[in-house]
Amino acid sequence: MEIDGGRRPLSLAKLTAPQPNRAWPRRRLFERLDAARRNGNIVWIAAPAGSGKTTLAASYLQARKLRAAWYRIDAADADPAAFFHYLGQAVVPGRRREAGVLPALTAEYLAGLAVFARNWFRRFFAGMRGMSLLVLDDYHQLAADSPVHVALREGFAEVPPGISVVVTSRGEPPPLLTRLRTLENFTLLDREALRLTADECVAVGRQRLGGDAPADSVLRDLHERTQGWVAGLVLMLERGAASTPGEGARAADPLVFDYFAGELLEQAEPRLQRFLLRTALLPRFTTASAAALAAQDDAAAVLAELDRRNFFVVRHAGPQQGGTWEYHPLFREFLLERGRRQFDAAELARLRSQAAGLLAAEGDAQGSVALLREAGDWPRLVSLVLEQAPALLVSGRFQTLAEWVLDIPQPLRAGTPWLDYLFGLSRLPFDPAQARELLSSAYAGFRAAGHATGEYLSWAGVVDSFLYAWSDFVSSDPWIDEFDALRARHPEFPSREAEVRAVAAIFAILMYRRPQHPDLPAWTRRLDALVAQDDVEPLLRMSAAMHLLLYYEWWTGNLARASELVRRIEPFASSRTVGPFVRLAWEGILAISHWMNAEHEAALAAVTRGLVLADETGAHVWDFMLVAQGAIAAGTSGDALQARAFLERLGERAPGYRPLDSVQYHFFSFQEAMRRDDRAAMLVHGRAGLASSVEAGVCWAEVYTRPALAQALFLAGDEAGARRELELGAQVAASIGCTNAFYYIHELEAQFAEARGDGPARIESIARMFRVMREQGFTNSAWWRDDLMSRCCSIALEHSIEVDYVRTLVRRRGLRPNGPAARLERWPWPVRVRTLGEFSIELDDVPLRFAGKVQKRPLALLKALVALGATGVPEAQLAEALWPDADGDDAHNAFVTTLQRLRKLLGRREALVLQEGRLGVNPQLCWVDALAFESVDPDAGGPGAADERERALRLYRGAFLAQEDAPWTIAPRERLRARFVRLGGADAQRHVEEGDWGGAVACLERLLQADATVEPFYQQLMRVQHRLGRSAEVLATYRRCRDVLGATIHRLPSASTESLLNELNAGGRAA
Repeated sequence: MEIDGGRRPLSLAKLTAPQPNRAWPRRRLFERLDAARRNGNIVWIAAPAGSGKTTLAASYLQARKLRAAWYRIDAADADPAAFFHYLGQAVVPGRRREAGVLPALTAEYLAGLAVFARNWFRRFFAGMRGMSLLVLDDYHQLAADSPVHVALREGFAEVPPGISVVVTSRGEPPPLLTRLRTLENFTLLDREALRLTADECVAVGRQRLGGDAPADSVLRDLHERTQGWVAGLVLMLERGAASTPGEGARAADPLVFDYFAGELLEQAEPRLQRFLLRTALLPRFTTASAAALAAQDDAAAVLAELDRRNFFVVRHAGPQQGGTWEYHPLFREFLLERGRRQFDAAELARLRSQAAGLLAAEGDAQGSVALLREAGDWPRLVSLVLEQAPALLVSGRFQTLAEWVLDIPQPLRAGTPWLDYLFGLSRLPFDPAQARELLSSAYAGFRAAGHATGEYLSWAGVVDSFLYAWSDFVSSDPWIDEFDALRARHPEFPSREAEVRAVAAIFAILMYRRPQHPDLPAWTRRLDALVAQDDVEPLLRMSAAMHLLLYYEWWTGNLARASELVRRIEPFASSRTVGPFVRLAWEGILAISHWMNAEHEAALAAVTRGLVLADETGAHVWDFMLVAQGAIAAGTSGDALQARAFLERLGERAPGYRPLDSVQYHFFSFQEAMRRDDRAAMLVHGRAGLASSVEAGVCWAEVYTRPALAQALFLAGDEAGARRELELGAQVAASIGCTNAFYYIHELEAQFAEARGDGPARIESIARMFRVMREQGFTNSAWWRDDLMSRCCSIALEHSIEVDYVRTLVRRRGLRPNGPAARLERWPWPVRVRTLGEFSIELDDVPLRFAGKVQKRPLALLKALVALGATGVPEAQLAEALWPDADGDDAHNAFVTTLQRLRKLLGRREALVLQEGRLGVNPQLCWVDALAFESVDPDAGGPGAADERERALRLYRGAFLAQEDAPWTIAPRERLRARFVRLGGADAQRHVEEGDWGGAVACLERLLQADATVEPFYQQLMRVQHRLGRSAEVLATYRRCRDVLGATIHRLPSASTESLLNELNAGGRAA
């Protein structure tokens, strides 16, 4: 039976105001309450037992016809989870839908109880539809050390206008609530206020006794003797006004209550005595349960008579016939004490057990447990605890469960492994080591009994204790080995729950501790299949899916599978059964998924949602994970300031981190130091991170920290140490199938090769890196740096490495070009402009074409801009070139309009930069062949100079803006042609000097194909052909020169060409 079992008798008893019968209306105090509610919204009624506090509150509601939420506090409310659980039911029937569901106080909230309470009470008060009061009755029942005092302190601060809180207690506000007294909206009604006046004593006596009431003077004497104490007055009126407990005793003394109550009990008939003493065992009871325990069929009549006499019994309305009843606390305490003296031990134990059964049947598990404990009925107590434990765990009432379990004698607990199992689960979030001890004991008990379900569940619980601790995974080795023995004993899972929990546990522990285990792939597939099953409840599905996502994202780099899993599981995040512990972790997992797919804004949004939820709920258990993902998302997006802010937040608690937390903290600190080029800090964090990895015994941590230390050592000059750590990291990554690790391992190999000046090794490492990235679909990683990746992409495109993937990556990440412009022709430029040869524009590699009329004027502006230098060209110079006849204002207006049209045409406003009246192309977004061509120095020497010249020559496909005849094209055209001649001549001469005659011929032919009017190229080609003994080709080259020059520029070859022909002894054949 779950707690309350779907019924609500316990709730109704706690949550229903008493119905005072013939209670004298205390108008004086009603007026005080009216005034208090007008001036504020918190009223504290503090007076000794029997002062009429509860009756005052209940009769005030009746008199003023107020709707209220009523909550009776008892000992069980010391557990804050139980308090919130039951108080939340006080407004359920009329709860506003928009107020939202009240959350249970589960483990993740406890560290931030104050925040949880503020948010909880905000929702609670919002849901009090039509109610103007919350009454907290019997506040003194709350244990002095209960965290509920803190919760209520926060709750009182959230009371909104229009709602008041009335507290009844035997004492004034406890120390934790002292600040209430300083609030203007606080009113205290103390014992002096609740004392009956002499006139009120007279009125009460007349009401209760009617015509049998003694004279007013006698009633006033009773006032003097009782000092206005309500309970004392009622007893003395019942017993007789002349009664006295003894010389010198005052009727206001609670001890006197026992005297008068004893007198009354002695006068009662034996049948009524038995009824009172037996039913007093029940803290609350129905007429049916009273009849059963007292063995009296006329229980309803007895209760009605007691109620008529207002004889310390209170009735609560309810669905049960006759409602629910309870005795006044003072009277019940007296009856319980008298019963302990009157019943022998066996009879008392029997009655307590019977009463416990009645309470359990009505849903009052707390009361039933207390009676079974007092009766020493341990077998029934064990059964009840096992029955109630699942519901207690789900609702977060761990403290209640712990108290119940600890009440059971240890020898009996030792023989009931389910108790250790359930108790162990309740300790997992708070003390994983203690939980492991309890769950290990449970496992031993289940194994001895051959209980398959218990074995699988307790084994999974032990494994979970390592995951909760997130520190020493080395100690999990024996439990990994034990799983094989467990499977051998029970090859079939006994239930779906046992299967999901065990499969998730073996998968997770192998992933952390033994990712190279041959069975891990099989368990991965099995868990993946279970996550897809509809009969697995959402909480289990999400928990299992999060383990899988870490595996797919961090270990194997299977991002496509991870993204599919996220889409499949994300709808369950909104399930009511999924508490903040899982929801917060899910936001962290989503953040990882997003930043690994370069969705940085989405990642930071997930981090923000998680941190906001943590602040709203006080559940900060996943703050480290969330902040860490924020640091990666910000850092890999290039936002160094935000990354630093996240890192500083992590550093605030660094000394108390668990080993795996420490691994991540030092790794992120290493990355931040790398961005600052702080090599000393890189070395410190690299070593600390590796030390924590080894301490934790988790392989994937080494996969991250060894390469980090390798880089730090390399920069510190320890190349051998760096090579050793990088090789070890690669070995671990290969052994565990951590494919994504090779992305940054190859990246570091490329950096090391570059530092050594080993170009071929660098290119090979870059090729391996991009192959891994393409195969895994990577667009980001924790190692990502825009500048470094941009340089690698430039090299990859230059050497035709994974061209399609690299170009896609550049666009996806918005990388800016890094390197000489001549080497970046294959870069995926947003805007590419060609002016050498045929003029053309490409937008994202797509040629710009016009569906209608060509926009000549914007194109003319672009051509003029390039012709005049393309960078920082004055507006006036452009206006003079394009609108020479326009005056100043007209020219300016024409320029502004044409620039707007050109920017719209290019689709990238920022591709053209206008600053202080000067216009230029943005070299980060717009590539111009003429600029790239001119960036190469024809006279440069040294390594790579020849390659640079060849690249530049490939760019020259003809004369600059060959189809344009505007005056402003002439000078740049000739300048560029002259550079082409110098570059081409130098390149051809290099081949000659190297004795590469065939290469020289091929070079010169390519040059002439680009510009057939360059006479010096013909001359060089004739010399090379002559050196090769190809006299006929020498003559043919001369004739080609003569024909081309005559047809294009209408002149004959120069005298130097004619002289060269004669020199080569081919002149006779020139005709």
